[in-house]
Amino acid sequence: MTLGFLGTGAITEAVVTGLGSAPAAPDIVVSPRSAARSQALAARFANVAVAPDNQAVLDRADAVVLAVRPQDIAAVLEGLRFRGEQTIISFVALVPMARLRRLVAPAERICRAVPLPSAAERSGPIALWPALPDVADLLGRVGTVVAVPSEDMLEPLWATTALMAPFYEQLNQIAGWLAANGVPRDVAASYTARLHAAWGQAAVQQPDDLAALREDSQTRGGLNEQALRQLGEAGHYDEIKTVLDAVLRRLTAVT
Repeated sequence: MTLGFLGTGAITEAVVTGLGSAPAAPDIVVSPRSAARSQALAARFANVAVAPDNQAVLDRADAVVLAVRPQDIAAVLEGLRFRGEQTIISFVALVPMARLRRLVAPAERICRAVPLPSAAERSGPIALWPALPDVADLLGRVGTVVAVPSEDMLEPLWATTALMAPFYEQLNQIAGWLAANGVPRDVAASYTARLHAAWGQAAVQQPDDLAALREDSQTRGGLNEQALRQLGEAGHYDEIKTVLDAVLRRLTAVT
């Protein structure tokens, strides 16, 4: 199978990098957009080639990944000739299935996926709807595929990915606080990152009862109880849900 990518941004780079280091890497052809990134991928991986234009990507690919900005998708796809037998994998937020079908006709085998930058390390969840078996197998090489039962369930999962930048800023703020309290910046950053990674790993091992993890991590009158109470009283957790509600409204407001 030859896998084509329209758009060579950060997510394409992550997925191509993960596939390039995975067993039985597929042949990949990428669009010339973001020339430096596409050329770097071709230089790094023997299975990656750069097409002269977007139509050449379609002509060579059995499966096509759409990885362009939502506001650019109509202009990028205008005039391109898809084939009826091609599989289309959309990484594009804000473009629901009904619109995708119009944009990539006559192709009918279409799915939407939400890979993360961690695909470069072949880790992290990848939401997929519908879970086409061959696409699930492909994306399963660069992460853990989460099969989503319906499109309306995909959007809330997609919304949570908007918390990535706030998460990293939280780590940055904590490391900065440690540095302000005399801890060398490199030690502060390393400790903060590893601390949160350990907590995350515990959650991965016990995902069905996150509330139990919360309860088990605090003792009466302890430091965790104090921090949890103060953040709750400050509206920290309510604000997270408010942000997610706003992102979800944006994701579902388009047709």
